[in-house]
Amino acid sequence: IGAEVKNERQQQLGLVADDGNAWLAGVKAGETLKVFWDGAAQCEASLPPTFTPELLANALLLPCKMLEGQPPTAPQKSSPLPAQPLIQEHTQTDGQPAAPVATTTQTPPIPLADNHAVNRKDME
Repeated sequence: IGAEVKNERQQQLGLVADDGNAWLAGVKAGETLKVFWDGAAQCEASLPPTFTPELLANALLLPCKMLEGQPPTAPQKSSPLPAQPLIQEHTQTDGQPAAPVATTTQTPPIPLADNHAVNRKDME
């Protein structure tokens, strides 16, 4: 099971995937998110104060800063993976990248990159 991403109200907004990225839903601009593993909050990331269409058209890289007093507890079996945008290329039709299209009025998912490479396979 991957690390959990929660808001200040302890609502789970997403899970960290094997590649260190997370798709988040239900976030609010300016929120501080915490990533939990081993039963405790280990690091936090802050969302931008506002969400503009330009900002939401791309994947966000949100560094997860270790909380004070929390030693890194994630196994260091492998080197961290680079963060990559999570826009899928399978929607392309002419070989050119497709422009992102909003299909909902709700806040779209935002990827969260974990600089400490907390990967599910490393935690097993």
